[in-house]
Amino acid sequence: MVRAWWHVPWRSAPRPGGSVPRWRPPLVDMSSQSTENARMGKMGRPVTSKVARGEQLRRAKRAQRERERRAGLVNVQLVLPRDIAGKLAVARRVADFPDLLDDALDQLIVHLPDYPQLRDLAWNRTDEYIPAKEAFQLYERNWRFVEPGRLDPKESALIDRLKARFGGGLINA
Repeated sequence: MVRAWWHVPWRSAPRPGGSVPRWRPPLVDMSSQSTENARMGKMGRPVTSKVARGEQLRRAKRAQRERERRAGLVNVQLVLPRDIAGKLAVARRVADFPDLLDDALDQLIVHLPDYPQLRDLAWNRTDEYIPAKEAFQLYERNWRFVEPGRLDPKESALIDRLKARFGGGLINA
């Protein structure tokens, strides 16, 4: 007969009437448990793996990260105000959330390699993306180096969008 950890005698605090109830749970026969569990004084599921639980969790997490890496997914942690974080948590459940987020980010940042004239103006920058406002300021400060005849339609549309958003429809050049 093996005693489980909760089979320790205990006493409760005296009651206002002065009586002290003593209660002991009945002994449980744990001989049906695996010897490992009985030796450790544990109840529950039998041990089915020789690997420790912590190592099992590490291996599972490593496998999950590998699957995500192969799928092209990256974990990004953000520190946001509570109300914005709540909105983002609900919005990510929308079916086309990645596409909508990509469209929103396209309004906030500019991918330099997609725009040849802007890339030439930002020759000294190492970042692949820059904020849209900064791109507009680059166009304004260096408009004399932009060749309007060589602008492709995509870059012209970017300039028009940046003018409307940050310049009131004008580029001060």
